[in-house]
Amino acid sequence: MKSIQGTTALTNVVAVIDGSLEQYGLISPWSENGVSIALGVEYRKNTVDYNPDEIYQNAASPELPISGAIVAKEVFGEIVIPLIDERPGFELFSFEGAYRYSDYDSGFQTDTYKLGLNYSPVRDVRFRGSYQRAARAPNVIELFSGQSLFEVELTQNADGSYDPCAGATPFATLEQCARTGVTAAQYGGIVDNPAGQFNSLIGGNPDLQPEVATTLSLGVVFEPSYLPGLNISIDYFDIEVEGLVGSVNPNLSLSNCLASGDPFFCSLVQRDSFGSLWQGELGFFRRFNVNTGSLETSGVDLTVNYRMDLMALGAGDMGGLAFNFVGTYLDSYRTVPLPESPETDIYECKGLYAGLCGRPRPEWRHKFLTTWQSPYGFDLALTWRYVSSVEIAQTSDQPALQGSFAEVNRELGSRSYFDLAASYNVNEDFVVRFGVNNIFDRDPPLTTTAAIEDGGNGNTYPQFYDATGRYLFLSATIDF
Repeated sequence: MKSIQGTTALTNVVAVIDGSLEQYGLISPWSENGVSIALGVEYRKNTVDYNPDEIYQNAASPELPISGAIVAKEVFGEIVIPLIDERPGFELFSFEGAYRYSDYDSGFQTDTYKLGLNYSPVRDVRFRGSYQRAARAPNVIELFSGQSLFEVELTQNADGSYDPCAGATPFATLEQCARTGVTAAQYGGIVDNPAGQFNSLIGGNPDLQPEVATTLSLGVVFEPSYLPGLNISIDYFDIEVEGLVGSVNPNLSLSNCLASGDPFFCSLVQRDSFGSLWQGELGFFRRFNVNTGSLETSGVDLTVNYRMDLMALGAGDMGGLAFNFVGTYLDSYRTVPLPESPETDIYECKGLYAGLCGRPRPEWRHKFLTTWQSPYGFDLALTWRYVSSVEIAQTSDQPALQGSFAEVNRELGSRSYFDLAASYNVNEDFVVRFGVNNIFDRDPPLTTTAAIEDGGNGNTYPQFYDATGRYLFLSATIDF
C-alpha cells in the first residue's frame, strides 16, 4: 500500500485490511495502489413549521398550520480495491463498494449499497458497471402537509366530455355513474367542466414508507491517445423504483370505479350534492400521499467533450474551442400505478404526455455547448438545446380528438433553442457576463392539458420549453 489518506488510526486499520485482502488473493500482487476507504456517521434532523395567519386559515381554501420533524441516524462506508493495474491487458481493474444504514425515528430503517467494477485493457478505453440499491425516505412536506384543494385535469372522453357522468347524455351508464356517487335524479343533469379542470384534495401522510430503487448501469469511456482532448462516454441505465411516494391519479380512480366498482377507487371520488366534481369545494378527488406502485425506466446517456487549440490549426494565438454534448435517449418509461395493478393499468409513457403519463417524456433530449476560450480574457459560448416531440396519451382515433383543440393537444412538436453567452474578465477581480437565451424567440408548443400538478403552467411545460421567449441577461461579479 503506497499511500492512504486519513488519520493514523484509520491508516493502520486500512493497512491491516489491505494486507488481509492481498493475503487471501483479493488484491493482485501486480497492483501498485492500495485500498481506499471512507467511513462516517451522520445525524440529521429536518423540521417543518408553518403557521399561517387567520386570513389564510379562514379562506375559501384554508391553509392550516402544520408541524413535524424527521430524525435520521446513519453510518456509511465506501471502499475501492485495486485488483490489477499497469499490466498487459490490465491497465486498470478495480472494485468499488459502498454501504449505508439509516435509522429514522418514524419507525423504519433502510440499507443501501453499491457494487461496481472498472476495467481498462488499455489507457484509451475504460469499461464500467455498477449495481446499486438506493432508498429515499419521505420528506417533511410529503409527511406532514395539510389538506387543501388543488387543480387536476381529466382525460377527454370519446364524446368530447371530461366527466363521463356529466351532460344531458352521459358517456357512462347510470349503473356505472352510481358507483361514483351519482344519483338517478342527478344523472343527465350534471354540468361538465369545458376546460377539463376538476378539484382534488391533496395532503400529507405520516405513515409513508421509503421508496426503494435498484439501478443497473453499464458504460464505456473512450479517451483516445491519438486525439488528445477528446472524451466520450456512453452509459446504459435501467432503473426500477418500488413504493413510489405519490397519489392515485384521478383518471385512474374514476375509470376503475366506473368499470368495476372497486371500493378502493370509488372511495377516492367525492361528488357534491349536485353530482359535480369541480363546482364549489365539496366535490373532489382524494389524492393524499401514499406509497403507490412502481416505475421502470431505461435508456442511454451520451456525453462527448473535446477541446482543441486553434494554434494547431494555423489560426495563430487565438485560444481554443471547447465542445460539450450531453444527450439522453429514453428507451422506456413504464409505470405501475399500484402494487396490485392489473396489466391493463400499466402504461408505457415514452414519447407521450398528459393523462396518466403526466409531464412530457421525450424520447430524445440534448444540449450541445460550443465555447471559444480566447487568450484575451473573453469567452463566447453558443448552446443548442433540443427536445423531441411528444404525443398526447389518448387514443388517436377518438372523435373528440378531431376538433381544433384536439389538433393543438395531439402533439407537442420538437423544439430547438439556441443561446449565446459571453464573459469578459476586466481584471482578475471583475468579471462581466451577458447574453441572450432563445435567440430566435421560438414559441413553446401549447396545450390545454398542461396540469399544474405535472409542472404545467401557461398552457405549456416551462421545464421543457422556453415559455417566456427571448431572454436577455447581464451580470457582473466583483471580488474584494
